[in-house]
Amino acid sequence: MSFLLLGAGVFPDEAATDEKIPPGREQIEITIAASLEEVWNAFTTDEGVRLWMAPLADIDFRIGGKIRANYNPEGVLGDSGTIENTIICYDPMRLFCFRCTKSPEGFPFAEAIQATWTVAYFRPEAAGGTHLTLVGNGYTDAEDSRQMREFFRAGNMQVFEGLKRALES
Repeated sequence: MSFLLLGAGVFPDEAATDEKIPPGREQIEITIAASLEEVWNAFTTDEGVRLWMAPLADIDFRIGGKIRANYNPEGVLGDSGTIENTIICYDPMRLFCFRCTKSPEGFPFAEAIQATWTVAYFRPEAAGGTHLTLVGNGYTDAEDSRQMREFFRAGNMQVFEGLKRALES
């Protein structure tokens, strides 16, 4: 999981409108026809991340633990293509918060990403399935931050669709 994922908005239970989204935040949401446990595990376990995000991944799931992922199947965890995130906090099966602490070599927003963090909210749906909201925080009006926000806005939905396909198949 690249976990360069950055999404944002208001509290996830509220309807997001342009008027409600505070500056510095970006939000993305999706409902997946999978159990809360399956969606949680897709974010928080090595096997889960490998299922939908990156072929190489390991997670030290604890506060301060590292999430390392590499999209290159020929790469090695820890090489220059590895993305590293640090776990800030979590509330099991409800909330998971992390920040990128090492971007891959050549990532054009390596400085801007240092000011951001991401919160993932997990909510079971009454009719079954799980609603997932990803909130990215810390965006600024600086040009590189605005460009990074657009980069993630475009890419995150594709990544979420990959999660949906992996868990619903």
